[in-house]
Amino acid sequence: MGDANTAPTIRYKSRKKVKKEKHKSPIALYLQNVEDKVGDLKPNNFRLLRIRKKYTVQGLADKTGLSKQAIIRTEQAVYPVPPVGLLDFWLKQGYNYKKLMDEYGDYQLNIRQRHHKLFGEPILDLECYKDKHPNQVLRLNWTNPDGTPVGYVMNVTEQAKLLCVSQSVLNYFENSVKQQHSVPMPLSSALRDAGYSVRFLEDLDRAYVAYRKQVLVNG
Repeated sequence: MGDANTAPTIRYKSRKKVKKEKHKSPIALYLQNVEDKVGDLKPNNFRLLRIRKKYTVQGLADKTGLSKQAIIRTEQAVYPVPPVGLLDFWLKQGYNYKKLMDEYGDYQLNIRQRHHKLFGEPILDLECYKDKHPNQVLRLNWTNPDGTPVGYVMNVTEQAKLLCVSQSVLNYFENSVKQQHSVPMPLSSALRDAGYSVRFLEDLDRAYVAYRKQVLVNG
């Protein structure tokens, strides 16, 4: 403790740091808000294995015969299950199949629960949204943990990472309306893990059916 007559020490952020924080991307700011509320996230088990064995992403891709992107996507847990080639590689190193799969599934669940109701409580009014894809409505309603809007439209890549759902599933859902008859199961499951009720998921599906019907009518 300093003397009562001594002015307190004030720690100022450097201009460089202030500028850097001011220009954080919306996803970076959102993730910081989530971390402030729920704490740090334990890394994906496949990422931990790679780091412990001192493989680079490219090095592990070369060892397994997979693409660099496949390794990254596995560590983001956007695949329903890890690629066979990666599993086989670690099984040959003596790792347990059930443990690998259980930890991967736990990581997906933890990610989704961290982003509890990340789309807030959008009202999926069939009349209001029959001319807008319901998944776009969700992305428009990106919400911070305190319930305030992020003020930015989430893109599909960000949605895939935050819900641990394959980006190809989300792209197909939005761009292949004539072929896709309902909300894809991977998205429904992820939203349920993120805190959304069965009622909400039923409303989402009804909204999509109404939207799809309008698209088909309009040709």
